Amino acid sequence: MDNFKALQKRAARVQRDWETEKYRTLWRRIGSGIIDSAILFLPLILLILLVKLFSIPGKYLAVMTISQLFSIMFSIYFVGLTGTTPGKWLFGMKVVLVADEEEKIGLQNSSLRELLNATSLLFYLAMIVTYSLQGRLAESDRIVQNNFHDVLWDVATVVGLVIGYSEILTAIFNKKRRAFHDFIAKTVVVKSEMRHRILSGSLIVVSFGIYFVYFQVYNLLKN
Repeated sequence: MDNFKALQKRAARVQRDWETEKYRTLWRRIGSGIIDSAILFLPLILLILLVKLFSIPGKYLAVMTISQLFSIMFSIYFVGLTGTTPGKWLFGMKVVLVADEEEKIGLQNSSLRELLNATSLLFYLAMIVTYSLQGRLAESDRIVQNNFHDVLWDVATVVGLVIGYSEILTAIFNKKRRAFHDFIAKTVVVKSEMRHRILSGSLIVVSFGIYFVYFQVYNLLKN
């Protein structure tokens, strides 16, 4: 009888450990983020070259706005339809509903997860419209590049910092490691067995190569 109770306690402890462990995804999120960001950088390299080629005024804001839009649509599409992104899939993670972890979240909830990113996008769009109406769109390049004090840019910067810190803090101080956007969308990221370890490692190396090319091309905007 005592042995049976001990086995029950051990089984319960193993279950609790697994329930906690499956939400510990920090290093996997970093790895998947590196790969997903590299995927997003590929069209942005072409975008920057086009912006530079046609000498578009407000080039920094144009690149920031479109890159933010790419990021939002990328996440809504992949997470909404498949429950994961290419990076998350490689690292054995998926986004599920916190109330039912067997459910895919769908496009509605994946859109809710991007509300915070959409806030930043709206600020970029507001700056483009405002500076255009004021005839200051070309001046926005100096504001963004040199961090000149400007009300819109300062507010956008503060909002971005608040969003960033709120995401980090909420993810740290709850057992399921849910970031602020997870609370908004009622979702949680869980892990399973990691897939394609060799491929994942290889793609991270390739991703850093893409990063290098991206930042070299991005520097063209300064000239």
